[in-house]
Amino acid sequence: MADQSGEALGASLYKIVEAAAHCGDMAESFLAANASLQGTQNGTDGAFGSRENRAGGQSSPVEGAWMSLRDQLQGILGQNYVNFKDAETALRTIAADYAATDGGAAAEMNRLIEDYNDAPDPDLGDIAPPRSDEKPDYPKPDIPDGYVEPSEDE
Repeated sequence: MADQSGEALGASLYKIVEAAAHCGDMAESFLAANASLQGTQNGTDGAFGSRENRAGGQSSPVEGAWMSLRDQLQGILGQNYVNFKDAETALRTIAADYAATDGGAAAEMNRLIEDYNDAPDPDLGDIAPPRSDEKPDYPKPDIPDGYVEPSEDE
């Protein structure tokens, strides 16, 4: 991109903004999966106890294993949501900062965004023009206490 300017740079910036929109879409998928797992937290008594065990207040031996696995999965999904939202913000900021240096590029990027928004992909929806003052502002997912992000060695 360093050797581009004007319309060519604007087209490249549009692709960056489009990639940012896809990152946001992916983030929402991780957030929904995280919330679905959170919803299983209150149903473990009925799912993991036999009739005899439920009457006596005991749970199945697999309940602890499930809860540990659920917490790990929920943590991974929640962290992926945060990572994709951060990537979305970074890409949008990069596009906005580059566009601020070249009026022709900014005009072409905005024209392409408007053209896309005239007939958006129904799965992705409209693409908002980037702003250089964007801050990561999104709902925080439920990440269980004690979740530790796996290291590269694990």
